[in-house]
Amino acid sequence: MRFTMSRCLFLFGFIPFILIGQTNTITASPYSLYGIGVNSKSSIGRNSALGGGGYAFQTIDQINNHNPASFAAIPDNNFLYDFGLTAELSSISSKGNEENRLAGNISNLAIATTSGTRSGIGLTLEPYTDVGYALIGIESNIEGSYDTFISNIFGSGGLNDLKLNYGVILKDQLRVGLGLSYFFGTIKETQRIQSQYNSMQVEDKNKYSGFRLDIGLQGIISNHLKYGFTARLPTSLKVTHDRYISKMVNLIPKPEIVENTTGEHLPGFDLPLELGGGIMYHPNSSWAINLDYSRNFWDATDQSDNIGTFIDQNIVGIGIEYAVDDQSINYWKRIKFRVGGNYDSGYLKVYDQVIDGYSIKAGLGIPLSKSSKSTINVSYGRSEFGASQGILVEESFHTFNVNISLVDIWFLKRKVN
Repeated sequence: MRFTMSRCLFLFGFIPFILIGQTNTITASPYSLYGIGVNSKSSIGRNSALGGGGYAFQTIDQINNHNPASFAAIPDNNFLYDFGLTAELSSISSKGNEENRLAGNISNLAIATTSGTRSGIGLTLEPYTDVGYALIGIESNIEGSYDTFISNIFGSGGLNDLKLNYGVILKDQLRVGLGLSYFFGTIKETQRIQSQYNSMQVEDKNKYSGFRLDIGLQGIISNHLKYGFTARLPTSLKVTHDRYISKMVNLIPKPEIVENTTGEHLPGFDLPLELGGGIMYHPNSSWAINLDYSRNFWDATDQSDNIGTFIDQNIVGIGIEYAVDDQSINYWKRIKFRVGGNYDSGYLKVYDQVIDGYSIKAGLGIPLSKSSKSTINVSYGRSEFGASQGILVEESFHTFNVNISLVDIWFLKRKVN
């Protein structure tokens, strides 16, 4: 089958709808004030309930964005779609105080199809980082006097990952792939300063953009065991800075503009080399077990924040999937049960304390009909990050994901008797 012009136009014509529909800021983590924010917890399709991994998953009836080589496994004439929603209930505690927040957003948009008899292509969009913090009521002294002023600081925004994946079969038991990511997004910080008679507002916007290349490999050792590896190459994101400062004196209602600058170029933000690998074990047709490990080399970027420093990060994950009979005509036997978890060693050290955490997840893969391969994937996860020591805070998250994974078959001719 050839990659026809109509399919190509459909694939890339989807981009404007992706860009309109995707926004960030689901987090309320105070740790998101460091760097470019906290890593997004979203995943595509079934990956979310299986520990967030999937380097060895094959993209047969559900899209796998973890490894571009998986797109080579898309069956001929198939077109895959995935749309996800997420909701997060977060709880932040420090020194006996606790704050709760509920937020929701689009978690991903993705499409994929075959581009030839031995290759596949896909376009995905996911939030890459989230920023959403508020520092309220910070009291400071005015230099040279006994007067004080109050500062309230708010941060929002984040980065998105728009990724084009291509995978090809080199031989029956080996696939390779390339992924090209375009990162883009804006992080905004607003500081409102109030003294007895005067006030000032400072708005800073950092706009990030840049490309990154992924290399992927998947192989088959036996009918029961598959493996996968990926390498996300290091890159530096461009950063432009806008600043707007205004003040009000003696409660005069019209603010005075102090500074208004746009397009100032800042030093780039470096993303590290990321290596990942995993195996998928099928003891029989009902069970599937995946093990994943990744290491992100933040030390090599030699970056630090005002308070924190970036350190090498390790993530270990496991997932188990069970279905009575995935090929049965019995609807109930095709429902898939999933459970998984991971440990994240953290990439940020604040006051010599590493911000690490873990997550545990469970979910279902529910067929849309008796004959269709399309699925609704639902999952629930609980995560814990940080520590309530000193100025640090401990975070707990309850995350709910719903993904609609659709399979469509194109270009099949009807037979007439």
